[in-house]
Amino acid sequence: MSPSATKVHGPKLAELKAANASNTGEPVLGETMAQMWKTMDTMTSRMADITNRLSNCTTVMHHACGLIGWFDSSFVDIGAVTWGTSALDNNYNQQQANDTALAMHGVALESQAICEFQTVQGVSATPIIDIANTAGQKIYDAKTANWLGTVKPALINYSAGDKTNIENWYINNGYRVGLPENGSNTIGSWTGLGYYAIPSYGTFGIIGGGLKGGGGSEAVPLAQMQYLRTEMNYDIYLIPDDFPRTGCIAPLNTYNASTCIDVSYGAISACACWFPSAGSGAGGWGSAKSSGGSANGGGGSTAWGVPKEAGGGGAGSVVGSGFGGQPTSSEPIGLYTASYLLDATDITIGSAGFPYGLSFSRTYNSAMRNQWGPLGLGWRHNHMVNAGIDTIGLAGMGEQTTIGAAGTIVEAFVAYDLQTDLAKPFDKYITTALMNQWFIDNLSHNTVTIGTGFDSQTFVKLPDGTYANPALDAGTLTLAAGLFTYTSLTGVKLNFNSYGHIATMVDPAGVTVTYTYDSMARLSTVSNGLGRTLTLTYGANNFLSSVSDGTGRSVGYTIDSNGNLVTVTDPNSKNWTYEYDVPGRMTKLFKPANPTVAIVTNTYDSLGRIKEQ
Repeated sequence: MSPSATKVHGPKLAELKAANASNTGEPVLGETMAQMWKTMDTMTSRMADITNRLSNCTTVMHHACGLIGWFDSSFVDIGAVTWGTSALDNNYNQQQANDTALAMHGVALESQAICEFQTVQGVSATPIIDIANTAGQKIYDAKTANWLGTVKPALINYSAGDKTNIENWYINNGYRVGLPENGSNTIGSWTGLGYYAIPSYGTFGIIGGGLKGGGGSEAVPLAQMQYLRTEMNYDIYLIPDDFPRTGCIAPLNTYNASTCIDVSYGAISACACWFPSAGSGAGGWGSAKSSGGSANGGGGSTAWGVPKEAGGGGAGSVVGSGFGGQPTSSEPIGLYTASYLLDATDITIGSAGFPYGLSFSRTYNSAMRNQWGPLGLGWRHNHMVNAGIDTIGLAGMGEQTTIGAAGTIVEAFVAYDLQTDLAKPFDKYITTALMNQWFIDNLSHNTVTIGTGFDSQTFVKLPDGTYANPALDAGTLTLAAGLFTYTSLTGVKLNFNSYGHIATMVDPAGVTVTYTYDSMARLSTVSNGLGRTLTLTYGANNFLSSVSDGTGRSVGYTIDSNGNLVTVTDPNSKNWTYEYDVPGRMTKLFKPANPTVAIVTNTYDSLGRIKEQ
């Protein structure tokens, strides 16, 4: 997604959903549609930048006019995009090739934009041409010279009105039209026509109904579309076919043939593709979303799988809690986000560091107050280690690393090269269209995010099936028999199960930490094979109620009806208490030594940032 979509509209949508705003109300619809538009716009601009670097041109986007909306699925209708392209060496031929290649990618991205927000395939002229080609249909190069005598009589499943529109809108105005012989092609539950209108340079993609854009291939409830993009969710899961489901809408994410379940999590009841231990407030539909950034990128002081030995993250955890790598003041307050940050280790077994000893730590971040987890709103613990697949088109276009954009760059180079033949042979044009489909295919289900505590790292899938590392991470991610394994530079292995939960952490020294889960996929034990085990117990509302170490010591957790962690009872039976002004936003902290006088008092501004402490 675009930074604007995730950092501006995503948090606004999260606030609205936390306040139980109506799915069909203008505020929720507006923020959802704004995210879609910003993402579409950003991907198009990124493609312009990539194409410009190949063509030695500069394209300046001036205006874009169209619609982003929802009927029974979301749709885009980009009626007019105005840009200006200048060839840096004054070669006008390069400019024409640049603009045609860019326009064709834009048509493809209209389909991709749908996939960014829904687990359904998008529909635009690009996938329709690809489907027709795969089915062995003829793709006609219709123009004034052959329309009446050859092409029009050969078309099947085009209505008289469709043919008249093609003739009046394009053929009679000197356009060429690239269209399949069959006007009834199917993508998901969508059936209709799609074709390219080809001016002297540039391209329009038209689908049934006259839309200059694309739409979803399946009907999708508004709630599903909106919950995908609140930036509330940082736990990511692959959900297998055999997980029980009752009364839910079947998901449309076919990567892992996921199924949905009905869940009740604190104050939230929803049908969603996530588990109660997932830490997402309203569901992830196949995979909850994680977009990294200032509140949750980089965590702990060393590499993946290596414990943070200082700063409260605690020996005894997979990676330590951390605060996303952002610098903090001594209070601590995040100096990037002005959010309140709190880090505590509640119980430790064993005197040595991880993996020889085990601990249970938790971390709070006021910037994530709308994020549900087993400890309530805004809280995470150090054993929330997960892996999952997501669709982040910009990650495959170089937003994260250049290597992640390798497939896009190769496709863009060949597409531009084909369009430098200004005679526009039709075979080169349709070859470019088929390449465009390959391009967007590689932007779907193209990332795997490893989430640990407040940390997340995103790997980008390359066309050969390998994964490009995020910046500053020298580890490797592999997929074998449907299971992910992350291996750090030092040889620590994180092995994930079919749900995307961590199953084992294998240290090069020979110690294996094993994670087990109950029938609701909630973490139940953490053990290291050296006689040390942490056992997690949950209450009726699926929140964590206690963690014990097997020696008679335990720590207890009380979460109120608003999802706030209000009391932590330590192994010495002393209470640490917390107060909140709104759900998930902590204002006061009380220590056991003085339970009536707050040791910390926070005051927030209208944007939820710490104003005074």
